[in-house]
Amino acid sequence: VTGRTAQLGKTICVDNIEEDPDYEWHDAMHAGGFMSSFGVPLKKDGKTVGVISMSYAQVAGFSTKQVSLAETFASQAVIAISNAQLFDEVQARTAEVTEALEQQKASAEVLEVISNSVEDAQPVFEKILESCHRVMECSDSTVITLDDLGVVQLNAIRGRNVGETADFGAAPLSDSVIKQAVRDREVKHYPDALHGENSFPQLACFATEDSNFSCLVAPMLWKGTAIGALIVARFFTEQDWKPFTPKDIELLESFADQAVIAVQNARLFNETQQALVRQTASADILRVISGAQTDVTPVFESIVDAALPLMGCDGAMLAICDGDVFRPRAGATTDGKIDNLLKGEVRIDPEANFPSQAMVSKRPVHIPDFNAIELPEQEQRVLEKFGINAALYQPLMHGQECLGGIAFTRGTAKAFSKDDMELAETFCSQAVIAIQNAKMFNETQTALARQTASADILRVISQSPTDTTPVFVSIAHAGSALLNCDGSAVLIREGDQFRPVAGVRQGEQMRHLSPEPVRIEPEFNYPSQVFVSGEMIHIPDHTQVDLPLHEVDSFAKFDLKSILYLPLLRDGDCVGVLTFSRTEKARAFSPDEIELAKSFCDQAVIAIQNAKMFNDTQTALTRQTASANVLRVISESPTDVT
Repeated sequence: VTGRTAQLGKTICVDNIEEDPDYEWHDAMHAGGFMSSFGVPLKKDGKTVGVISMSYAQVAGFSTKQVSLAETFASQAVIAISNAQLFDEVQARTAEVTEALEQQKASAEVLEVISNSVEDAQPVFEKILESCHRVMECSDSTVITLDDLGVVQLNAIRGRNVGETADFGAAPLSDSVIKQAVRDREVKHYPDALHGENSFPQLACFATEDSNFSCLVAPMLWKGTAIGALIVARFFTEQDWKPFTPKDIELLESFADQAVIAVQNARLFNETQQALVRQTASADILRVISGAQTDVTPVFESIVDAALPLMGCDGAMLAICDGDVFRPRAGATTDGKIDNLLKGEVRIDPEANFPSQAMVSKRPVHIPDFNAIELPEQEQRVLEKFGINAALYQPLMHGQECLGGIAFTRGTAKAFSKDDMELAETFCSQAVIAIQNAKMFNETQTALARQTASADILRVISQSPTDTTPVFVSIAHAGSALLNCDGSAVLIREGDQFRPVAGVRQGEQMRHLSPEPVRIEPEFNYPSQVFVSGEMIHIPDHTQVDLPLHEVDSFAKFDLKSILYLPLLRDGDCVGVLTFSRTEKARAFSPDEIELAKSFCDQAVIAIQNAKMFNDTQTALTRQTASANVLRVISESPTDVT
């Protein structure tokens, strides 16, 4: 009866079950002891959702009123069922709305932290993990980021296993639990970390039979590139454990997106701040350059000082090339200016030290970890003395010429980034600008000084047509000043002898020169060699040559360290020698200085020529006057020759 009522959707009455041909449950009828029955359907929206059945022990045991009453009960039952369903739907919808509101609240809280922490993503990471635990019912959560070299860094962790991962260090991506999510750029769900088909060793190693878990790994994607991942886990041992759902995956993706926003905000903020700091530092250095046209030292000091905070260095040193050596010109550490390093010089030898490698190759030399390579003996001493474990050596290039280099050092082994290297190039460019500015300024000043000196000498020449001594003294004064010398002398040839005719020492004229001539004997002194050969002699360092016999006494008497002997040539003959000497320190004369010295020789020869021409003219005039006088007397005394 119940089945027919449900199937037909109408009230079915059977007065005598024994006589009903369609009734099949006779065994149940006898066991129950009933003879008549009726069924009333529970109908909702035209569909039968239930049946009320009534059975009686006697035949025709129910009345029409009883059937009608049952139909009334059925209608009430349908109302009750509808109310219950409606309540359940409302409860379910309320739960959904509550969950959505909770998620929105969590998202809003994260966004609020993002807006209040633009310079640092760490508070955002912490808030995201807190939200994950509140809205996703996870036992553990982690934020991991990737640096520029693809190394994973643990940034934030929350949950029951914090202590076990407290010593987590940087590791390659290939050894990380986020590698698959990063590779495929999609959320990975691992329902069973220990035995799951899609698990892998780097994940399974964190699980045991007594502490297994499932987890989600959501990559943090920026413009299609993974910059990290967000991980949540549920341990099987937790009460009411349940697997992660598609909603959980969707929610974790949204948290990962927020983490990316935080990372990019912090990166953009810090890059902007760093750019501003760098621009300020660059402006400060350029201001120093503009105010130090003649002295590059303040510029060099500003550069090494600025490099420390901007490049994360513990030390910086700037050196300038000088021939086959380089000399430190400025240095600084986090403790202040370096003074003792700025003394002495270092031979340029690529096999001995890293700065030389940069200077000779004209390319940067980057040593991220001193302990990872075999160091030259000299660099091993540097490591032991200064505690340097990482360094960047940048050459100072002007065109194809290397002017020196800057060393940026760190006490800990850490590679310099691409931004660091670009900034190092900027510092080198500024140093080169300072060097070239000073060079141009000094060259201009030197050219002006040379022109002034030349004009002064020519004026003296014009004023002393008969006496070369004032000219020689003027040349000696000008040459000593412009060639940065301590002394100068002019020696004039007289037959097979020579003697000094003018001299300057320490800026003062030498008024008591030896009147005794010296024989021209090349084996005994350098001037004689010049008189005979007509060639210049350059002694950069007296300790590096075997001095002729007489020069041993002369060099000792006048404390000569370096000297230049130049011939005064007239029509191919050496008529004199011009000398320039240095007494404080042995230092070679540069090609430019030698060229300038030769110009002084030309002026000395002009003076000698002028004096000779004047004297020859005077002699010829005297002879002509005497001849005219004799002829006049002859004409006046034709008969008397007395």
